[in-house]
Amino acid sequence: MEEIKQIGVKAIILTKDKKHFLSVKRSPEKELDFSEAFDIPGGRINHGEEPLDGLTRELEEEIGYTYKSTPILLDAKNIIATQQKHIVRLTYLLPEDIKYTDITIGDEHSSAEIVDLVEHKNVSPILNDAIILAIKYIKKYKSVSGKNG
Repeated sequence: MEEIKQIGVKAIILTKDKKHFLSVKRSPEKELDFSEAFDIPGGRINHGEEPLDGLTRELEEEIGYTYKSTPILLDAKNIIATQQKHIVRLTYLLPEDIKYTDITIGDEHSSAEIVDLVEHKNVSPILNDAIILAIKYIKKYKSVSGKNG
């Protein structure tokens, strides 16, 4: 049996106030084995593709969005780790000024929404961990820089 190894790239794309981010809901025909209230945009990189190139491509494909800020790597976690399949997810933080009007939903998602940057129920533990890390990063940045926004 062939072993499958993949890397996924996802992004928490912030609003200007850094208190909200863009969430997406998978189309019913594209749902995975688990049902979540929402996810963040992104997907798997192609063989030989650089992670940030994959992130750029995935955001263009899924939400028609080109980011302007420098992605900050928040987290790297195994999402599946079996003898047959190993998938690692890289989650980036994009301190943007995203608005719902900036995106165009692709066929993988049925909707998008700007949600509060707080811990959420009904999302994967991996996403919740990334949200917590984003909150900590923003608080640390504000305390070091003295910035409020």
